[in-house]
Amino acid sequence: MPATLRYLGSLCVLALLFSSCDGIEPPEPGEMADWIRIDNENLTEPFLSPSELNIDANGDLWLQSTFPSGADLLNGLWQYNGQDWNLYQTFLDSFPDERGFRSQKIISDASGKKWLALSEELISFRAQELERFPLPDELMGDNLFPVAHALDNDGNVIISSGDYLGIFDGQAWELVDLPPGTQVFDLVVKPSNNEIWFGAQNGLFRYAAPQLQFFGEVDQLDVANGTSEIRAVGLVTTLAWGQNEELWIGCTAGLIQFTGTRWNNYGQGSFATNVISISHLQVDSQGTVWLVVLGDFMRLKNDVFTTYQSPTANQCNTGNCTNQIFGLAIDQLDRKYVLWEVTPGNIQIYRTDQD
Repeated sequence: MPATLRYLGSLCVLALLFSSCDGIEPPEPGEMADWIRIDNENLTEPFLSPSELNIDANGDLWLQSTFPSGADLLNGLWQYNGQDWNLYQTFLDSFPDERGFRSQKIISDASGKKWLALSEELISFRAQELERFPLPDELMGDNLFPVAHALDNDGNVIISSGDYLGIFDGQAWELVDLPPGTQVFDLVVKPSNNEIWFGAQNGLFRYAAPQLQFFGEVDQLDVANGTSEIRAVGLVTTLAWGQNEELWIGCTAGLIQFTGTRWNNYGQGSFATNVISISHLQVDSQGTVWLVVLGDFMRLKNDVFTTYQSPTANQCNTGNCTNQIFGLAIDQLDRKYVLWEVTPGNIQIYRTDQD
């Protein structure tokens, strides 16, 4: 499991243990979705500690996973082309020296080139072409957490690690100082103007060069009852842009939508507030929000939450079940892919065309 997800997972357990005092209601049984399993029978190695699911412009799935190779532990970069899984590339992981993958996402630029971060370098690859770019010392901070990274509209790679934001134009790095102790969990770039928004352990940041703005407490409208109050945003775990450039924020205050002028809080429902609960967040082309909340796959549509039953629930007939979601991705046809761990080491990917 990626380090960030391990950290969030432990906090999710605490959230469940203290649900009675935070007002968390037990999840409803959930509705059924038409799930299609993505076959992984041809894998030459099992998925271990898988990363986020990623989808490129061709609709191919990508993920990172470790697997043993003799006395070594290798990082594998896997590609699914709609029919077969291919082990695209491997990198030596000399853990505990922590030289393996750090980023959870694999991002693609307009040319089809893909980018990911290792502990000491940035990697780009396309077909058999692979390039390596050393990371500045400032970006090699706390290896216990994967770096957050994204691409801006000019093709620059944006990375956050430790107390710095790094912007790489393919040749040189620009470094932006962040407040001491900032730990970034997710990072997105606004499509229209290259503003960099990132979620951290103490709130939400916006960087529009040269200005850095922090949102710690904001006036939030409770969508359920129409009341407003100043509340802390808290730890921000995941971010996503909507179709009208509204920013969706998964944080300890719940699920927040920022329209640019107003903060709408949807987190007053069954997953309540003041806990670490939202681990994944995506918005499809229709503006429907899909999220993973305390391990449940959920949809927000027309201000109504729907929880969907896990397709792997009927495989869980022992006390050794995890039934944990590692990844969520949506392709250009609005098909949703979910990466589930049924039992330790038993990783399965499912797709649903649910709208």
